[in-house]
Amino acid sequence: MSTNETMTAVNEIASKGIERMTTLSELNLSFLERMAARQMDALNLCIDHGVRVMKLVNESKGYNEIVKGQVEAAKDLSERVVAEQSRRPI
Repeated sequence: MSTNETMTAVNEIASKGIERMTTLSELNLSFLERMAARQMDALNLCIDHGVRVMKLVNESKGYNEIVKGQVEAAKDLSERVVAEQSRRPI
C-alpha cells in the first residue's frame, strides 16, 4: 500500500467511526430525554400525592378519617403509577 492509499483507508475508518459515534450519541440523547420526561412525570405524581395528603391532614376531623384518606390516596397513587407505566413504557 502506498502512503496515499493508507491515508485514504485511515480517513474512511475515521469517518465511519465518527458517524457511528454521532448515531450513538443521538440515541443516548433521545433515551436521556425520555428518561428525564418520565422522571418529571413521576415527580409530579409524588408532589400531587403529597399535596393531597397534606390537605387531608389539615381538613380531617379525626385520626380514623386521616388513616382512611391516606389509604385511599396511596391506592390512587399506585393506580396512577401503574397506568402511567403501561401508557408510556421506556
